[in-house]
Amino acid sequence: MGSGRGVGLDQTGKARLLLVGAVACAVAGGILVFALLPEDPKDGPAQRGAGAEAPNSPTPPAGQTTPPPGPTTASAGTDLALKEETFAVVRQLMEDFPDSSDPIGMMGTLYNHYGNTAEAVNWWLKCLQQDPKRADVYHGLGMVAMAKGEYEKAEELWRKAQGINPNLPGVWGRYAEALMEMGKLDVALAALHNEIRISPRKPGNYVLLGKVHLQRKEYEEAIAAYTKAAEIQPRQSAVYYGLATASTRLGRTGQAAKYMERFTKLRAEENKAVTKRRRAAVTGTHRAKILARTLTDAGRLYADGRRARKAEECWQRAASLVPGHTRCRQQLVLLYMNTQREEQAVAVCEQLRKIDPQDPTTCVNMGVLLARLKRFDAAEGAVREAIRLAPKRPSPYRALVQVLLMGDRKLPEAKALARKLVALSPTAGDYGLLGEACQRAGDPAGAVAARRRAAELARSGAADQRTRRGPPQR
Repeated sequence: MGSGRGVGLDQTGKARLLLVGAVACAVAGGILVFALLPEDPKDGPAQRGAGAEAPNSPTPPAGQTTPPPGPTTASAGTDLALKEETFAVVRQLMEDFPDSSDPIGMMGTLYNHYGNTAEAVNWWLKCLQQDPKRADVYHGLGMVAMAKGEYEKAEELWRKAQGINPNLPGVWGRYAEALMEMGKLDVALAALHNEIRISPRKPGNYVLLGKVHLQRKEYEEAIAAYTKAAEIQPRQSAVYYGLATASTRLGRTGQAAKYMERFTKLRAEENKAVTKRRRAAVTGTHRAKILARTLTDAGRLYADGRRARKAEECWQRAASLVPGHTRCRQQLVLLYMNTQREEQAVAVCEQLRKIDPQDPTTCVNMGVLLARLKRFDAAEGAVREAIRLAPKRPSPYRALVQVLLMGDRKLPEAKALARKLVALSPTAGDYGLLGEACQRAGDPAGAVAARRRAAELARSGAADQRTRRGPPQR
C-alpha cells in the first residue's frame, strides 16, 4: 500500500489537487504486523490490546446510516458475536483470495490476539509455506520466542526478518532486546541505531537505547537517550527511572531525587491505567478493536483486488465499531477522493480532525478536498493550520501553493511559499510548481530558471534509474 499522493500541476498550468497523506500501510508484503507492534494511539485510547469506547451508538461515516450486518446471528454488540465476526471476516478472505498469504497470516494474528499462541504459530508457519518472504511473520514468530525466553531463537528469526525487509519497524528494536538479554551490548547498540533511523519518533527506542548505555556504564549517553524519550513522550515512567538511575551513578543525587519523584507519580497513574485496561479486556470493547483492525486490513485486500464496494463496507463497519479508529477513516478518505466523492471525504476528514486535531496530514487533505469543492477560504485555512503544526514538512507548503494557484489568489505569496517548498523539497516536481507560481505572479525570468532546474533534476533522476537498472540485456 502506498502512503498517499502528492500535489502537482498539469501541463496547462491549472492546479490539479490530489490527496496528500492518506495512510494505509502494509509492510513486508503483508498486513500481519499491526498486531505485533504497540498500538497506534490514534486508533483510540493509548492502551495495548484494549479497545476504544464501547460502540453503543457510534456516529456512522458519511454515506452510511447503519453499519452493515455482521455474518453472525448473535447480537452484534455481544462479546461472542464480535469474536465470531472477526474470524468470519478472515475465513471469507481465504475464500476470496485463495492465492494470497495475507488471510493466512491474519488468522495467525487473530489466534495470537486471543491468547492461543500455539495455533498462531501453526498459521504463521502455513503462511511462510505459501510466501517465505514474509518479514512480518518472522517478526511475529520472534515475538513468541522472546516471550518464552528463547533469545537465541528470537535472534535468528529477527535476522531472517531483517534480511527480507531491513526497514520493517520494530524488527531491529526487538532484536536489540534479545541481544541485551544475552549480554551482546555492542551489537544491540548498533541494532538500536538502525531502529531509531526507521522510527525516529518512537520514545521506546530511546528508552531501550538508554538501557544499553546504562549496562555499558555510559551514563551521560544514557541521560541523553532518556532525555530524548522524554521530549517525545514526557509521561512515561520508565524514562524517569532511567534518568534517576544514571544521575545516581554520576553522583547527582539531587537531580536523581526529582526524577524518582516524577517516576513514582507516573507509575501510579500507569498502574491505574493497567487496571482499567484489564477491565476493558474482558468486555466487548477489546474484541471490537480487534474486529475493527481486521476489517481495516480486509478492506485493503479488497481494494487491491479492485472490489471497492466491499472495501468500503469493511472500512465503514470498522469506523462504526471504534469511534477513535483512524486507519479505516484514512482509507475511506482516499477511496472517496479517488471516486470523486469529495463531500463524503470532507465529512470523514472532520471525524479525523476531532480524533486528532494535531495531525497535519488530515489538515492538508481537508484543504485539498475543500479546494476541489472551490471553497478556497476554508481550504486555505486548513492548509495554513497544517503548516503551523508541521512547519518543516514540504507537503503543507505544496498544498497551500496549489490552493492559492487554483483560486487565483495571493499569487506573490504563492511564489514565496513555493521557494520555501523547494528549500525543503528540491525535486523536479516542486521546481515545476515554483515555475508555475513565478509565471502566475508575473516573474517570467524566475519561471524560466525554475523550469530549467526542474528539467535538470528530471534528467538526473531518469539517469539514476537507468543506472540502477543496469545495462540493457542483449
